[in-house]
Amino acid sequence: MAKWGFGAAAAALAAPFVVGQAEAQEWYGAVSASYSDVDSMDTTIFNRLAPGTNLVAQFDPETGFGARGAVGVDTGALRFEGEFGMSRNDFEKYHSNGPPVRNLPMTGQVKIISAMVNGYMDFDIAGTGFVPYLGLGVGAASTDIEANGPLPTAPTGPSVALIDDDQTNLAYQAVAGFALPLGDRFWLTLQYRYFNGGNVEGTDTTGRAYRTDVSSGNVDAG
Repeated sequence: MAKWGFGAAAAALAAPFVVGQAEAQEWYGAVSASYSDVDSMDTTIFNRLAPGTNLVAQFDPETGFGARGAVGVDTGALRFEGEFGMSRNDFEKYHSNGPPVRNLPMTGQVKIISAMVNGYMDFDIAGTGFVPYLGLGVGAASTDIEANGPLPTAPTGPSVALIDDDQTNLAYQAVAGFALPLGDRFWLTLQYRYFNGGNVEGTDTTGRAYRTDVSSGNVDAG
C-alpha cells in the first residue's frame, strides 16, 4: 500500500522506495525535513543562586529545524519502521521565577538526537489516493543542552554558563498526518508529531544538580 517518509517540518520531498516484497509486505525507505517548536523547558538548578536557593526558571528555545530518516515495512493497513532523527533549537531568553522574577537573555542551544521504533495505522480512502494515518513511537533521545545567560541576581552582569550537559532518556512520540501519491513509487507526506524526550537530570557547569524537561511540537514534510 502506501510508502512514505517520517520526520519534521517545512517542505521536503520524501523518497520512499520498495527494496523487497514478500506476499503483501513491502520494504521502504524515507527521508524528511522538520520544523521544530520546543516547549518552554521548566528548569531547576539546585543551589545555583546561593546555598539553599535554587534557580527556578523556564528556558525558552526559538523554533528550529531538523531531519529524519527511516526504514520500514508496510504490511497493508499497518506499517512498522526504525527511525533516526536530529533537531536543533537555539535559546533566546529565559524567565526566572524568582526571587527575583525577571526575563533575561540567553544563548546556546538544545540539540536532540533520537532513535525510535514507530508503528502506523493507515486509513486508505478508496479511489482518492489520499491516505490519512496515525502513529506512535518509542525509543531513546540524547539531549544536549548548552545554556548561557546572566543570573537573575545580577541581571546586568556577565553571561555565565548555566547548563552544559547531555543525557540519554526514554522518549516517545505521537503522529497524525496524511500521504499523497507522486507516481507509482513516491509519496508526499505532511504530519504533526508530538515528541517527548522525558525529564533530563544531571549536573550544571559548577557541579550542581539540575532538572529540566524536553518536549516539542513538530511539523514534518517528507
